[in-house]
Amino acid sequence: MTHFFAAISDPIGAASGHDPAIADELRMALVAAALSYAEALHHAESARHWTAAARRLVGLAVSFGALELQEASRQALAATWGDKAALAHIEQAITRLHGGALQIG
Repeated sequence: MTHFFAAISDPIGAASGHDPAIADELRMALVAAALSYAEALHHAESARHWTAAARRLVGLAVSFGALELQEASRQALAATWGDKAALAHIEQAITRLHGGALQIG
């Protein structure tokens, strides 16, 4: 099988040209966007709103290669609307991202 894309082990590093200052800015942008989507999940007025916010969060996590946030947001997508455990898992993943512990995939 021919692969047309090489796996990037450090998406933030690659996007920042491996400049630490730019990488920090990208990480903070990830955290800010993730917090926004987490807030949307907290205030979802219906299962449809919950699903839409969870899908956006999955996409964000995938685009940044944030493995723990991907897993947490996929769990939220599979969970029922307002699931407290799913919200807690997302918040924990975001907290770790904010601390710089980004798992790259």
